[in-house]
Amino acid sequence: MIGIRIGRISQNTNIAIPILVISGSTGLVLDAAGGALTNVRAGTANVTTNDGVKVAKANEIRYQGGRRIENLATANSIAIGANITISPGAGDYIFSMGQGSFSGVATFSGTAGATGTLTQDAVARTAKLFTLGSGTFIITGSAQTLTNILIEKVSGQANKNPSSDVDFNTLYNAGLVGIAYKNTTNGNTLI
Repeated sequence: MIGIRIGRISQNTNIAIPILVISGSTGLVLDAAGGALTNVRAGTANVTTNDGVKVAKANEIRYQGGRRIENLATANSIAIGANITISPGAGDYIFSMGQGSFSGVATFSGTAGATGTLTQDAVARTAKLFTLGSGTFIITGSAQTLTNILIEKVSGQANKNPSSDVDFNTLYNAGLVGIAYKNTTNGNTLI
């Protein structure tokens, strides 16, 4: 576990007294009594990641130097014939999905300029990079339910490979659902 203990030295006993504990593995911040603290920053803030400076959301716990992953998808899977529609704004985006035992297909469309298809791989995460304009980005599933969906903005990053899966609806170490900070090693490769 990576963490920080902040405390003071007791004048009477010369023993360190913890004031708060920050756990880097869970993003949990505790006061000396063990109660959880909340990040109450009302606005956005910059964070220097391994991929440059990014904007962190209000109340997001920031980790300098980590890989910030925000899943912009609105679902973790896409059933046959169903779709996900988002309006992410102009920029570079990586769409990735988990492996599947059958060949599920993601079809891309929308007013943001995404076109083409991507077939699910049987053994590895599969990804496709897009440069989008403003408008809608639509992903439709066919042949098999597509799982472990991740849509990540990678504009300005040297490493545009897909990150490891971050569930859009799970609370990670950033203190907000769908946002995680991970170490800077990324073993995934763009297919």
